Amino acid sequence: MMCPCCSGKEFADCCQKFILKKDLPKLPVELMRSRYTSYALGEIDYIIETTIVEKQKDLDKKDLENWAKNLNWISLEILEAKEPLLIENIGKVEFIAKYAYGETTHQHHELSTFEKKDGKWYFKDATFIGENQ
Repeated sequence: MMCPCCSGKEFADCCQKFILKKDLPKLPVELMRSRYTSYALGEIDYIIETTIVEKQKDLDKKDLENWAKNLNWISLEILEAKEPLLIENIGKVEFIAKYAYGETTHQHHELSTFEKKDGKWYFKDATFIGENQ
């Protein structure tokens, strides 16, 4: 099976190792791709675990599960992945996620910020750029 993150790689050679906790994403863009894949596959525990610890308590697992389940995830396009400087533990990834809800296709455009703590990347926050149908 091809990886849902649209990397062009097999799932087993791409995001699966991160979702199954066999490896850690080394770059923010790998975390971004694996989080998208987790939404597409309904692996919500991974979404929660890869969100910065301070914000995990604000996440409602049932709401995230219902939201992910009710969408048909179509594709992920990485527009820009700003690699972090060695002295900084912050990375940014701009992307467009395409999905369908019912008969309508949507494009979610976002700039996500990731922070590395104790050797592990976490989703920190996002700037919503736009949504198109």
